[in-house]
Amino acid sequence: MKVTMTPETGAPMGDLKIVNEGNVLRLFFDWQSVEPIEPDDAVAFTCENIDVVGARDYGSVVSAIVNGRYSPDDVQAILANYELAKDAESDISDEKRAEYIEDYAAFQAWRAHAKEVAANVLVQIKA
Repeated sequence: MKVTMTPETGAPMGDLKIVNEGNVLRLFFDWQSVEPIEPDDAVAFTCENIDVVGARDYGSVVSAIVNGRYSPDDVQAILANYELAKDAESDISDEKRAEYIEDYAAFQAWRAHAKEVAANVLVQIKA
């Protein structure tokens, strides 16, 4: 989920902030500054915010990040559409075929990024 924050300490330190709240590991990553609306407004940032509930292993963190952007229904549709796009004999338009392939590529890119973030999370929580 994308959130907007105005951190009390100014710019976020590093690209990954982890907050431990009981059995929830709250992750904040992919920080980007937001232009102030008024000149006197505090500097704000947007970032991804994901809660990992329960297990704190690599698979659970990756899964939480992926599921934060893609629901199981989304994943099922992306995979089905991709299979349809790969079928040269399907009767979908070239535009739809390109859209389905692009959706699949975006999904795979997010999964790869989730794996990178998860690896960094595990390094930080074990330190």
